[in-house]
Amino acid sequence: MKANLITLLFLVVVFQGVHAQVRRIGFGLNASLDFPKALLEKGNPGEGSGEISYSGGLRVFFSGRSRLQFVTGIDYQAVRFSVIDYESITFGCDHDGNGGFIVTNSWIDGDYTRQFIGIPVEARIRLVGQENHLFLKVGGKGLFWVKDAQDARFFACQTASSDSAINPFLEDPDKVAGLATFGLGIRAGTGQFAGITLNAKMDYYLSDVYRTNETRARLIAAGVELGYTF
Repeated sequence: MKANLITLLFLVVVFQGVHAQVRRIGFGLNASLDFPKALLEKGNPGEGSGEISYSGGLRVFFSGRSRLQFVTGIDYQAVRFSVIDYESITFGCDHDGNGGFIVTNSWIDGDYTRQFIGIPVEARIRLVGQENHLFLKVGGKGLFWVKDAQDARFFACQTASSDSAINPFLEDPDKVAGLATFGLGIRAGTGQFAGITLNAKMDYYLSDVYRTNETRARLIAAGVELGYTF
């Protein structure tokens, strides 16, 4: 809930700035490849990783004063990651004979794809150059959960199950969430809008992408983003 409120406040502030500074509007297409990593909460013995993820969609550009440009639009976004979860499952053979149990003796090894509709809100600041220039971008993206896909394998006392299955402990993500983004890129083109942009970026997800009663994980993702503006 706190992350959602922060996202909403950010959107309000940015759009107030847009209203005050907009002079012209442009449109474009955008696609990115992301390389995420699942970050488990501190003290959790599990492991998180990621697979190549992607997003793409439409962009609307609002050209502000001098060096400033505001960007919004709509995306389809698929996030792919893996989590080895030791704490959400325990079998009788995990007990150590002294009233406790061996935490890392059994686990769930799952691959997950979470799919969202995204609404980006960004500010781009031209650093060096004019039509061809270097720019900095800061902003965020509202994420609206659509559906999941998963492939989980259960290891009971270090012995793998024979078939893949659904992780019954996995909770649905927040229906409305968000991420913060930061990037540095270059633009090559003619005029105020027409051109191609390429930027390296870093995203941090403000809500859990993996959540059970015992284990939580968020994502951080490095990525490369390509855009065409007309």
